[in-house]
Amino acid sequence: MSSQSPTYLIPEEWIDDLEPLPTYEHFRHPGADLDSEYARKNFEGLSRTQALVKFRDCPFTHQEDFLWMSPPAFLFYFPVIERYLYEFDKAEPTDFSPMASCIANAISSQLSYLRKLHQRGIPLVPPDSAESQAARMTSNHKKKRSDANASRKLDLAILEARMPRSIAERSQRLADHVLSNPTKFALNREEEQLLAKPWSKVKLNAQKLLNLLNP
Repeated sequence: MSSQSPTYLIPEEWIDDLEPLPTYEHFRHPGADLDSEYARKNFEGLSRTQALVKFRDCPFTHQEDFLWMSPPAFLFYFPVIERYLYEFDKAEPTDFSPMASCIANAISSQLSYLRKLHQRGIPLVPPDSAESQAARMTSNHKKKRSDANASRKLDLAILEARMPRSIAERSQRLADHVLSNPTKFALNREEEQLLAKPWSKVKLNAQKLLNLLNP
């Protein structure tokens, strides 16, 4: 990304091959095997850039994939729906109405599930520690970047960006964006009103998660 990238973007998240992609296990969602398998078939092996292209091609189909991905896959691909909504221009009469509400339901459900996992003491990220993942990524990509120290800092920054705390904070900002621009995401006043409840729920679930994660 250029230095002129929009402020909502974390440019490093959109550098392909910088991070290991979610694997089969990272897509498995307990209690939703068929749905999580469908999400895996749609997104496994895709970089965020590729996933964004696929999502833009058929958002009505793929928004539900984000509901059923397991947390590691959701944390990795969250920037896809985030960027989609920030770059969304205007709802069209052919759109499933309102699309942003469907995405809100997926985000809200995932934040709620992350909170439940944390309350049960279940790790919210793949089992490798951030330190070991960063070391592996630095090793894998040091040939592509000349400065190994800068590379390591970059990898650690990327891992921090997809931690549950970061995703919760970004979900709150995304909710504020949608709620502040209802005419972009709805065709009429009635649809605008429908946006309020699901996105307010996103903010609530994000705050509940942050309350648990913050020391």
